[in-house]
Amino acid sequence: MSRQKILKFSYGLFGILPFVYGGFYDWIVMIYGMSLIICFYLLISIEKKIFLPEKKIIIEISFLFLCYIGTIFNGVDRGISTIGIVRILVVLIFFLYLYQMKLDERLVFLYEVPTIGAIMTIVSVLFFFTPWSGQFFQASRLGGFFQYSNTFALYLLLGILILFYQKDQERKRKFKVLILITGLILTGSRSVFLLFIVNGIYFWFQRKEERKFLIFLVLFIAVLTGCGVLITGGYQNVGRYLTVFENNSTFWGRLLYWLDGVRILLKHPMGLGYLGYYFLQPSVQTGVYTTKFVHNDFLQIGLDAGILAMILGIILFIQGFLSKNNSKLQKHLLLVIGIHSCFDFNLQFLAISMIAVLCMQGIEGDCKNILLKKPIDIILILSFCLFLWMGTGTFLEYCGKYQQALRVNPWLTISKMKKLSVVESIEEAEQLADDILQQNEEVGQAYSIKAQISYEREDYKAFIKYGRQEIKCQKYRSAIYENYIEKIAAILTVKQSKGEVKEYKKYLQELLWVDGQIKKVNGKTSAVAYKMKDHAQIQIQDRYVEYLNQIRKYYNRHYKQ
Repeated sequence: MSRQKILKFSYGLFGILPFVYGGFYDWIVMIYGMSLIICFYLLISIEKKIFLPEKKIIIEISFLFLCYIGTIFNGVDRGISTIGIVRILVVLIFFLYLYQMKLDERLVFLYEVPTIGAIMTIVSVLFFFTPWSGQFFQASRLGGFFQYSNTFALYLLLGILILFYQKDQERKRKFKVLILITGLILTGSRSVFLLFIVNGIYFWFQRKEERKFLIFLVLFIAVLTGCGVLITGGYQNVGRYLTVFENNSTFWGRLLYWLDGVRILLKHPMGLGYLGYYFLQPSVQTGVYTTKFVHNDFLQIGLDAGILAMILGIILFIQGFLSKNNSKLQKHLLLVIGIHSCFDFNLQFLAISMIAVLCMQGIEGDCKNILLKKPIDIILILSFCLFLWMGTGTFLEYCGKYQQALRVNPWLTISKMKKLSVVESIEEAEQLADDILQQNEEVGQAYSIKAQISYEREDYKAFIKYGRQEIKCQKYRSAIYENYIEKIAAILTVKQSKGEVKEYKKYLQELLWVDGQIKKVNGKTSAVAYKMKDHAQIQIQDRYVEYLNQIRKYYNRHYKQ
C-alpha cells in the first residue's frame, strides 16, 4: 500500500469519527485506536523509520501518560481506570502518528471539519421530521451526531473559523458558513454563541474584506431567530442565546461543580482515575445535582490523573498557542477549544481531542529518525490487542449485553451495576454487590442491595452498617433517607412488641442520627446551590419530617434527664 493510500485512509477515519457520536463512547475510541495502529504500522513500514517530536514534548507526554498509569494504584475503581489509560493512549498515538506526516498533510485533517460539520447539520435537521428525531435533538436542541448540543456547537464553530481562514471558492465557502451557523443556532448553546460573537468582532477588525459578509450574517441570524421564536413560541432552541444574560442556573451549576471538584482534587492530588469523580462526587457534593463530568476539561484531567497531569495538559495547550511554528489558524482553534473546555467536557469527545492535538503541532524539521526495530512492532501489536479487548467489552456493555461483557472484561463495574439492578437471585445479588465493593467502595447501589438483604434476614446490625454507607455515598438523595426511615420504624415496632428496651432505644437513636445527618448535609450546602433552579437541600416528605420530630420529642421526654 502506498503512502498516499494510507493517508487517504487516515483522512477517511477522521471524517467518519464525528458521525459516530463524536468518538464519545469507549468502544468507539478503541476501534479508532486499532485503525490508527494499522495506519501507523503501515506508514513506518514504508518509510523504514519513525519520526519523534522534540525531547521536551516526549518528556511531557511521557509524564502525562505515567500519571494515568498511576491511577491503577490510587483510582477509585482500578478496573475502569484502565479504560482511562487506554483512552489517553489512543490520543497519544494519534499525536505521534501526526509526526510521521508533513505539515501540509496534517492540515488536510482540519480542512475536512467544515464539510463534515455541514453534512452533519443537514442530515440532523432532516431527521427532525422522522421518528428518529430524538437521536439528533435533545430537549428541543440540536445535538447532532454528538448527541450533546454544546460540544456539537463547538465543532460547528471550529468549522466556521476554518472557513474564515480560507480564501478560495468564495460562494461555496460562504454557503457552508450559513449551514454551520444555522446548526449552531439550533443547538441553543449560549457559551458557543458568545464565542461566535467575539470571533465575529475579531474578524470585523482583522478582515475588512469580510465586513459585508459579517453584516449579512447578523441579518441572517436575526431572521432565523425571529422565525424560530414565532414558530416554536419560545426561546428553548433557536432563540436560546437571547437568554444568555438572564439569571443563569446553568452557570451556577457549573460553578458548584468546579468548587466541589477543586475540593476533591486537593484531597486526592494523584487523581481518582477515569470516572472516579463520577463515583465519588455524590458523597462529597455540596448541593443537589447529578453529573458525570465536572464540566471543565482541565479540572477533569486533574480529577482523573492528578494535579501534575492537569498542569501538563495546560502546558501543552499554552505551548501550542505560543509556538512560533504553529499557524494562526492552529492557534486560533486551540484558543477557542481551550476557552470553551473551561466550561464543558469537550475533550471527552475524541473528535475534539484530535482537533486540539492537530493544533498543537507545527514542528516538522526537528524530528529525529530512528530505524524501525522489532520492539516498536511488539508495542503496536500489544496496543492493538489491548484496544481489541477493551473495545469488545465496552461495546457489549453499550449494547446491554452485560453478562457477555463481564466474560470479556470482568472489571467493568458499570456492567456489574446494570446486572445487579435486574438479578433475581438473592445469592447472586449478594455476590455481585460484594464483587463491586471489592473493586469500588463508592457504589451506593451495592450498599443498598447489601442493606436490603440484611434487613430481610433480620440482621439489623448489618442493615445499619450498609444503610449508613448507602446514605453517605448518595447523601442528597431524599428517597434513600425515606426508605431507611421506614425500615428503622418497622424494626422499632418489632423491638417494642418483643419488649427489648435497650434495642428499642438503640433504633430510636438511629432515627435521631438520620435526622441529624439530614440537618448536617443541609447545613453544609453551598450558598451557590441556592442560586440554581432545582431545590438546594434534601427535601424528604412532610410525613417523614413530622415523624422524626415526634421521635425526637419522645426520646427527649423518656431518655434525657
